Amino acid sequence: MPELPEVETVVRQLDERLKGQKITAMTIFYPKMVKTDNTIFSESIIGQKISGVERFGKYILICLENKKVIRIHLRMEGKFYIVDTLVDESLEKHTHIIFHLDDGKYIKYHDVRKFGTMECIDYHDNWHTESKFATLGYEPWEKLCTPAFIFGRLQKSITPIKTFLLSQKTLVGLGNIYVDEVLFRAKIHPAQIAATLKESDAKMIKKQSEIVLRKAITLGGTTIRTYHNTFGIDGLFQNELQVHLQKGKGCPICGTEIIKEKLAGRGTYYCPSCQTIK
Repeated sequence: MPELPEVETVVRQLDERLKGQKITAMTIFYPKMVKTDNTIFSESIIGQKISGVERFGKYILICLENKKVIRIHLRMEGKFYIVDTLVDESLEKHTHIIFHLDDGKYIKYHDVRKFGTMECIDYHDNWHTESKFATLGYEPWEKLCTPAFIFGRLQKSITPIKTFLLSQKTLVGLGNIYVDEVLFRAKIHPAQIAATLKESDAKMIKKQSEIVLRKAITLGGTTIRTYHNTFGIDGLFQNELQVHLQKGKGCPICGTEIIKEKLAGRGTYYCPSCQTIK
């Protein structure tokens, strides 16, 4: 599943290629993917010029000149392709939406599992005030994402810290891969109950979240078997993974064998020596 660094990489690519282009037509092959009424969705978008592409958390926001926004979540395997020509559309089994551009090119949304979503919403200068983002927390580098804010949320949660971080309600953008990496660097066991952590742990979570996500963005995200980037550009952060997907290998700090367990239904990798229950 694409996480914040992968989505940021896609957003930068889309912004570079789409800014200033007009959407002249659109074809929806799988209407359930669009959460706005399909007629309203089309009427709000067709004929509009793209003013830019932004990101909020794991959401892609294609901003239009009429102050409408196409809000997109890629879910597990959603991808965009920009092409010069279209083959027989009936043969493209996993292409569910096509946007036609005024330069003659096409944006194809491809999603094998059909989990991705699109909808049309109004533009906001501060996405934290938009009702559809009300349950989301902050990215680790945002001003309001202080250690005190994180610690306050931790104290109120009786869930394992990995589940807490995956919820997106406190820190936005951390998925399964990056939570494993952040917790390893912070020396916190993924099953540790959030409320039992100390303020010093909150500081380390914030610090390591920012370090890991910024480095992953710089490297174009993580390319693994279950997710490859848009436009055929693969990221490089998979070469930096210290515990995720490293089952059976030696911990880079102490040499203990990395183990994998299921936690809340997610494959979880950690070092049993460096990350102990406190």
